[in-house]
Amino acid sequence: TTVLYPAANAAFRPMSAEETSAAMTRHGLTRGYLLYVGNIRGIKNSLRLMSAYARARAATTDLPPLVMVGHNTYHQFDGGFPEGIRHLGAVPFDDLAALYSGASMFIFPSIYEGFGLPPLEAMACGAPVIASKAASLPEVCGDAAVYVDPLSEESIAGAIRDLWLSPARRDELSKRGLARALRFSWKAFAEGTWKVYEQALG
Repeated sequence: TTVLYPAANAAFRPMSAEETSAAMTRHGLTRGYLLYVGNIRGIKNSLRLMSAYARARAATTDLPPLVMVGHNTYHQFDGGFPEGIRHLGAVPFDDLAALYSGASMFIFPSIYEGFGLPPLEAMACGAPVIASKAASLPEVCGDAAVYVDPLSEESIAGAIRDLWLSPARRDELSKRGLARALRFSWKAFAEGTWKVYEQALG
């Protein structure tokens, strides 16, 4: 078995406030929000994320909004999301790098992932990452993320609260994430695939 890793699209890179201004205006956002990217459904653990955010918000009065990007599959939110949560739905691909770059942190508490591209995209844009310690995510994020128990609301809430209260830690994770993202490239993927075929052909 040969393991080959995909990579983030080259469009994902840190963007300045000036570069993100159009997307911020389009979505009615101010830089510094918390961000989740992924469909709002069971395996993504999005309901627990929302509950954890509410707990963190209750304990940290200046916590910024949680912005959620992706399709919603829960009908109880058809009339709106809980206080402090902005649901943008599906957004154009061209806006994603700006949304990652404008976030003070990216949260991805998924219960299961085959790989987990959103955390890699977030790291490539310089967003500090909080990720589930389940499945493939530690393999993707390495030492560039704060890990949480995806089945513990308190674990997720505590990580959000602690990271928000530590700008120095956010800065450290941003730098680690940028370095970590560079380890994944489509060139390496292509070369690895070619090598596998060469070996198979003898």
